[in-house]
Amino acid sequence: MGGATLLVLYGLWAARRACSDRHLAVGEQPSLGIRATVAAALGFSLLNPHCWLDTVVLLGAMTAQQPQDSRVEFALGAVSASFVWFFGLGFGARILVPVFAKPGAWKVLDAGVALMMWAIAATLIVPR
Repeated sequence: MGGATLLVLYGLWAARRACSDRHLAVGEQPSLGIRATVAAALGFSLLNPHCWLDTVVLLGAMTAQQPQDSRVEFALGAVSASFVWFFGLGFGARILVPVFAKPGAWKVLDAGVALMMWAIAATLIVPR
């Protein structure tokens, strides 16, 4: 229930942003120094509970289910997929800069985020 509550709150925050006239302006954020950038990156990655759940719990459990002689290949495939995914996100974000220069794009994104958060929360709340 705690996770569902958090998702409902995230959805409310996103819906509030979608309904407001405020939006992020691409390219107008102040530049951070290298130390602040590295600290933020480490904070978003190493302090992120999803990182630990995905890497240690989920990936560890899936690796343990693989035959003994293919675990290294499975782990290398998972690491490679993660590498491609995150670099794709970074380069994809760069490609989408012109799209998100428009305030309407942020509204659509935030509305989609709100709906997705609420849908996931509903799957946690509604019994199957």
